[in-house]
Amino acid sequence: MDNFNQSQRIVLIVGIGMAIAIFGFWVTNLTPGAPGPVAYAPLTRAPFGPSLPGGLHPWVQMVVWMILIIAWVAIALRILRDKAAAE
Repeated sequence: MDNFNQSQRIVLIVGIGMAIAIFGFWVTNLTPGAPGPVAYAPLTRAPFGPSLPGGLHPWVQMVVWMILIIAWVAIALRILRDKAAAE
């Protein structure tokens, strides 16, 4: 990290944050499997299929997001730390 200036480090942190956010959305919205053609129009008279829950339980999503945020902050602090103060 010694060869990066402050602006490049900030861009790196933002990029890492975006990658962590994409990963977080993917993890928290995982579904157990594709439901298939539920209430497909020719097979039923129901206007819509049953509401299938997607993703993880809300408290598990919160824990996942908190862990990802803590990881991002730790990475940002490591990247932005003052080299002179660390020595």
